[in-house]
Amino acid sequence: AKPLYDPARDFAYVAYLGYAPNVLVIRPSTPAKNVKELIALAKAHPGQLTYASPGVGSTNHLAGEMFRLATGIDITHVPYKGGAPAMIDLLAGQVPMLMASPTAFGPHIRSGRLRAIAVTSPRRFQTMPDVPTLAESGLAGFDHVEWWMFVGPARIPEAVEAKVHRDLSAVVAQADFKSRVLELDVETFPNT
Repeated sequence: AKPLYDPARDFAYVAYLGYAPNVLVIRPSTPAKNVKELIALAKAHPGQLTYASPGVGSTNHLAGEMFRLATGIDITHVPYKGGAPAMIDLLAGQVPMLMASPTAFGPHIRSGRLRAIAVTSPRRFQTMPDVPTLAESGLAGFDHVEWWMFVGPARIPEAVEAKVHRDLSAVVAQADFKSRVLELDVETFPNT
């Protein structure tokens, strides 16, 4: 179905609040310990490995498809109706991997219930400094992050947009805000 809006025409992008990469996670029992080994495993068993996502068209699904295309491996997408059912099946061994949002899956990664083998951002993620990027793992230029933005209607008055941007930017720059959202696995930085 054709959307009823045009994101370039119908919205004003007022302030960029932060971002989070996706994280390629596997069950600890998966024989692969890193991206190179996961690619080799998938190539040795074409069409047999699956990856979960919270649903078709989610950022997790898109990151998984970018990974599939960048590596040329034959893996199958298994869409779920949300992150919780995908995580349950991943932990239960129904699917071997998932492109996960750190905001939802970070606690499971830190507890060791899931193994993070790469992040999709161009640089390592602050809350997971030991997890390499996909680019570091051999996929040069791989860059896929979830943006957290404040948007308004395209015809928002310029003065209102400028004030909201200024006020939100002041909040985002505060140390307590930065540390609080970092606890939620979202990085912030100044923006124009």
